[in-house]
Amino acid sequence: MTFQTCVIIAAFFLAVASFADAGSPKNPSPLAPFLPRQKKKYTPLLFFTSPKGEMAECDYMESVITDIEKELGVKVERFDIVRDRWARILYDRIDSAGKQQAPLLYHRESRQIVYGPTDKNRVRAWAKGRWLSANYRPTLPAEMFTVEDDGAEGSGGDVGEEDLVEDDSHLSPRQKEGKESMKRRLEKGGKK
Repeated sequence: MTFQTCVIIAAFFLAVASFADAGSPKNPSPLAPFLPRQKKKYTPLLFFTSPKGEMAECDYMESVITDIEKELGVKVERFDIVRDRWARILYDRIDSAGKQQAPLLYHRESRQIVYGPTDKNRVRAWAKGRWLSANYRPTLPAEMFTVEDDGAEGSGGDVGEEDLVEDDSHLSPRQKEGKESMKRRLEKGGKK
């Protein structure tokens, strides 16, 4: 047996061994991108959300859903309606009432929808496929509601443009960048 034959046989056995370990997450195969992907496991639970840090309500619901997944041993499929256009199309199909409110929870089998932030008990009932009443009032943590009192009760409710422009404490970093960009564009347009 020549040296070249030994190298070819060794390469063949290494290729066979790499295919055998292809399913192992600890030792991924270098050919993994070319192997057929496994299908996602079916779950009736869908969670339509926005990217982390964009909406406080979605971030809160993400923590609640994660807790419920661990508690009940279920999997909730997440859809980013801001970045994924197919997720947005699905969201629009499901939101037949036209509320356009994120986060949105949808149960495929019971066809129940939960709009906006809600408490852990309601999410638990939703995940189990139980019937949800329409007149439920969730008990949310105090962090979800930010009320700012300026002390200007006698001003008659008039809000100046300066007040609206300068109050951006509730905006995400991405929204602040957009606001600054719009200011620069308006200043450019006014100079012409």
